[in-house]
Amino acid sequence: MTDQASILRARQGEGHARVGFIELFFDLVFVFAITRLSHSLLAHPTLEGAAETLFLLLAVWIVWMWTTWAANWLYAPHAAVRILMLVLMGAGLVMSAAIPDAFGGRGLVFALAYVFMHNLRNAFTVWALRKGAANERRNFQRIQAWLALSGVLWIAGAFVDGEARWAIWSLALLTDFAGPW
Repeated sequence: MTDQASILRARQGEGHARVGFIELFFDLVFVFAITRLSHSLLAHPTLEGAAETLFLLLAVWIVWMWTTWAANWLYAPHAAVRILMLVLMGAGLVMSAAIPDAFGGRGLVFALAYVFMHNLRNAFTVWALRKGAANERRNFQRIQAWLALSGVLWIAGAFVDGEARWAIWSLALLTDFAGPW
């Protein structure tokens, strides 16, 4: 097996691949994000605080879900995949740290970390699939186009406040959910 081929997880039958330690540590970053969300809600027990928490929960969930899905295509013990997961964990910690003030002064930090995670993960998967089945690679290329569009919206929304941020980020989150499907 060549080095390139070993980066892809060998798919055999309907069974599930074993989850590695690196993937479990990645999940812990999102446990931290959920903790930050709950603390943020406790600090702002208002309707606005609940709406912001729900919105950020959806954003955290979608970046975790898409990363978990993409990781299913990759062979976790491969060094390049481990490095990717470590970089994504670092960005996830930055994103999580920005959660309490994401609708305030740390909106740009949250947006940059979020966009970085989505685009790095997806670009890496496109690269890893370059010698794989063309239809699989095309799926991730299409997803990348949607993520690039939503990334512009996330970052643009970070430069405005209040209802404008809500409007732009809502469109970005909707793009993240609906675009790839």
